[in-house]
Amino acid sequence: MNNNLKVWKLLLARSEEDLSEAQRMLSRAQQEWSQIAEQREKLFRIRVEYLKQLSDGDGVIGPSDRLLLFRNFIVHLDQTISVVEKKLSDATKTKASFKAKYDRQLRVCRKYEALRDRAISHLQKELETKENKERDLYNLSRFNANR
Repeated sequence: MNNNLKVWKLLLARSEEDLSEAQRMLSRAQQEWSQIAEQREKLFRIRVEYLKQLSDGDGVIGPSDRLLLFRNFIVHLDQTISVVEKKLSDATKTKASFKAKYDRQLRVCRKYEALRDRAISHLQKELETKENKERDLYNLSRFNANR
């Protein structure tokens, strides 16, 4: 039974290392997702500002030139936003994949903890049983010696 305990402790240690790695990967994916989401929000704010400036109509540039420049910029901005949204979608999928891997690894880690604890409990019961038998044998021999 002692060998089983060693095996469960070894498997638990490896599982905890894998869990730490999965947690680091999930954290990186979350950071990447946050950066991309922040970038998308910034692009949306810029787009709103330029649309407002386009509708205001004041400025140094003539109306037709200004309108053309703003429209071209907004078209380019929309293309950039669509690329960033694609990256955000990919980052969301990656984050979900790492979260699933982390959850699986956490379940494995908990399983090995339970098996280790069960092995420890079983080992303690065996030791207690052995001590009781030795004590009974000692008491029996003492009783027989006193007779």
